[in-house]
Amino acid sequence: MKRDSRPNPKESRIRSRLVWRLFAALSCLLLLSVFAIDLYLTPILKQVLLQIAGDALADRAYLLREHLAVLPERTWTPERIDALADRIAAEIEARVTILDATGRVLGDSTLDGAALQQVENHLYRPEVQAALVDTYGRSTRYSFTVKEEMMYVATRAGQGFVRVALPLQEMAFLRRRVLTGLVGATGLALVAAGFLAWLIARAFTRSWREMADVARQIAGGDLTRRLTIGRSDEFGTLARSINEMGENLQQHFFAITHERNQLLAILEGMTEGVLVADAEGKILLVNPPLTAMLGITGACVGATLLECVRNPEMHAAINNVLQHGVSDHREVFLRETGEKRSLMMHSRPLDFDGRHGVVALFYDMTRIRRLEDGRKEFVANVSHELKTPLTSIRGYTETLRGGALADPAVAQTFIEKIEKHAIQLQALVEDVLQLAESESGRMELHKTAQPLAPAIEAVRADVADFLAEKQLAFSSPMAGDHTVMADPHALKQILANLIENAMQYTPTGGAITVTAVQQAHACAITVADTGIGIPERDLPHIFERFYRVDRARSRDVGGTGLGLAIVKHLVHAHGGEITVASRPGEGSQFTVTLPR
Repeated sequence: MKRDSRPNPKESRIRSRLVWRLFAALSCLLLLSVFAIDLYLTPILKQVLLQIAGDALADRAYLLREHLAVLPERTWTPERIDALADRIAAEIEARVTILDATGRVLGDSTLDGAALQQVENHLYRPEVQAALVDTYGRSTRYSFTVKEEMMYVATRAGQGFVRVALPLQEMAFLRRRVLTGLVGATGLALVAAGFLAWLIARAFTRSWREMADVARQIAGGDLTRRLTIGRSDEFGTLARSINEMGENLQQHFFAITHERNQLLAILEGMTEGVLVADAEGKILLVNPPLTAMLGITGACVGATLLECVRNPEMHAAINNVLQHGVSDHREVFLRETGEKRSLMMHSRPLDFDGRHGVVALFYDMTRIRRLEDGRKEFVANVSHELKTPLTSIRGYTETLRGGALADPAVAQTFIEKIEKHAIQLQALVEDVLQLAESESGRMELHKTAQPLAPAIEAVRADVADFLAEKQLAFSSPMAGDHTVMADPHALKQILANLIENAMQYTPTGGAITVTAVQQAHACAITVADTGIGIPERDLPHIFERFYRVDRARSRDVGGTGLGLAIVKHLVHAHGGEITVASRPGEGSQFTVTLPR
């Protein structure tokens, strides 16, 4: 139905009468306000301004008192005190006077030189006398020194008194400005009263329309809408009820939004994965750590876990909780990415207004399982390496006890073999202990500038007999003086392990060469041999503990399988790198880069 836009005569008459009544009431109220300001508010305003000024001066006096209290008595000289008064007065924007205990003026921010010396004694000034018997004294009077009316506040301070003063002219000016502004505002209000009365009358006739519009907008979701009607009749009561309803709805909405944002922040900051599903098993929420663990996206919200992750164990855990209402704890494994990952999944029921859902926490156990597997493998390898020499030693010992001691030649041979295996066991134990120390990060390195040539020569001298026995040629053609920053014992061990490894896998008549190349901030040391080489498939594993390319040959030459692992950890502890290049039948080249 189309609304008639023509004015209603009755509504116009009512609006006109209301406008005049409102105008008359507002005019009387404004005129009465002018008289009230003149008769009542003026002395109150003066008293308030004086009180505010007095409190401000008292605060400044207390601060100055605390500052003077710590000054030694010997510093209370007119020169120092007057300079202090000038500096503090500039900071607090007030006149500062400092007196000694007899009332003599030691410093004044408005006086200096001869004028300061001629100023009369201030002990009997009202504010100073009041400060003698109370916390502070205050007075207002005309100052003949600065030629204007002043407010003074004095208090005890250190060896005497401190007084702070402000001119009352500023407060009088401020009072006049306030009164002038109020009177001017009253005049402007009288001019606007007629227009305001017309607006109020017009608003009254349209109040119900505004209420209906605001209520509709709040119901539509605009919770910031409010009514501006401030009436005391039925319309005002209804308007306040609508505003209270909108305010309550807005507060509840903000509270829910705040709690939701807090929950999201907590879920995003967790290292554990979190999944929430409803009674049908459809995902309601997943946090970012879980999306990273499972490789899923936010698009999975609304779908089941099995639709997003093809893992029957996870699906079975969710179903077990939903069907039986009990918690479920199990370890699940992911193999989709090619790397086996282990996740500990803890699921428990969750109540949704009487309907059961499920919340599941996921802990990534991959690294822990990998460390456990490494520990088990290490224990197994050590046990295996110890078993062979121990079995041999025990067999030789039983043979000797069984009568072989009667034959000196046989006994000598068995004893030599026992000694050989004992030496092998000792080397294994020493390598295991050193590897454990280097991997623990507690190894102490004393790095100094170490020349390479003497270190290489010392290793060559240690293995000279073995080189001669296998007829291996050893050379270290290095031009210039090559120096690295390294621990001397660790450097020798790095070179010894690399050279011994080269000797073990180089046939009789071969050659071993040690070279060094100086770089900008490092030195590259290369140990090359003409040995049997390393297959390409074994290159990524040769620095692993107990890894051997040819296990039978390694045991024959007495290797423990830990030498290259020790070298890698020692090099990394020095901040260096180690690489290898090799081809079967063409020898190997191990390059260690250490800081210069």
